[in-house]
Amino acid sequence: MDAAIMLAVVSTRLGDRIGLVTFDQEVRSVLAPAGHRSQVGAMTAAMFDLEPVLAESNYRDAFGHTLARFRRRSLLVLLTDLSSNSISESLLPSLPLILRHHIVLVGAVRDPDVDAWARGAATDATDAHRRAAAVAAVDERDRRAAQLVALGATVIDAPPGRLAPRLADEYLRVKSSGRL
Repeated sequence: MDAAIMLAVVSTRLGDRIGLVTFDQEVRSVLAPAGHRSQVGAMTAAMFDLEPVLAESNYRDAFGHTLARFRRRSLLVLLTDLSSNSISESLLPSLPLILRHHIVLVGAVRDPDVDAWARGAATDATDAHRRAAAVAAVDERDRRAAQLVALGATVIDAPPGRLAPRLADEYLRVKSSGRL
């Protein structure tokens, strides 16, 4: 939520329009792109109403909905969990749908504890098991990120507190490159 709000603030202050599509198994809300500063409040309100759902996200339907509503070439920022199995099963096959028309930036929050466990030394059997699981989790996450990059997306996988500024920096880089 912090990342979405920061992007909204930065982009509207620079005169760009920003919108929001939220989804899980189905599209939950759509906020049409707008460039006025009240858009930040509208986005915040739309996110406030979200409730977690224990279900895989349906990227294909969400992307189809997005393409039908938003035809102008845009930077689409997808905030998701790279450790979810739905990345391989749903996001990877669906991503080409939107990459043909839009620039895609995938943002995810990395767990610093898992990274520390993967780098740490094992002093007993419990530590060894935790380290092995952490190494496997980090490797799988990195593999999924590499697959997204190979398809043409940009991936920002950052620890808490760093995702929002890194996404804003990437938005500014894309904007200054003239690709939009």
